[in-house]
Formats: sequence, structure tokens, C-alpha cells
Amino acid sequence: MYRNKPEKVLLAWSGGKDSMLALHVLQADPHYETVALLTTLAQEYRRISHHGVRERLLEQQAATLGLPLEHSITHKSVPVDSGRADVTQVIENTGPICPVGI
Repeated sequence: MYRNKPEKVLLAWSGGKDSMLALHVLQADPHYETVALLTTLAQEYRRISHHGVRERLLEQQAATLGLPLEHSITHKSVPVDSGRADVTQVIENTGPICPVGI
């Protein structure tokens, strides 16, 4: 339901075109305010886990979009769920938000 204030959104960001499209849709809708981008980086490679986008490019994307960047570090030798606690911590630290991913 629409309220006077837009719902704050933390967007799951892979660095790819689908993430950009999701951001575009959210920014065009007055019901939502995207407050930050959230991604996971593989510690060994410093790349986004999903697409292999380098950390430096990720930082440039966030800066160009004017959005803060939140990330969690994963380890290739540890199960994928190991990063869930980091992501949960980021969400808790960001405040009352609605995490969105595609």
C-alpha cells in the first residue's frame, strides 16, 4: 500500500543489465526509494560472485549511480550460505528497508 513516504529499498546488485533494469524500474516508481546497492564479492578474486565483475568496476557503477555500496565477502572454499550472515548484518545496519533482488 502506498504511503506518504516511499518504501526504502536495498537492491541486490550483480553489476549486470538486469540489475540496472531493476534499478531503473524502482527509480521510476514513487512508491520506492533505493537507498543502497548490495552485492557479494569473492574474497579470492575481488569480483562479484554472480558475473565476475571486478570490484573496481562495481565501485565505479555505484559512484556513477550516486548510491552507497554494501557488500559481503564470500570464500570459494566455504558454502554459499556462509555469506548470508554478512548480508543479514548489512540489512540490519541499513535500517527499515525492503531488500529487493531479481
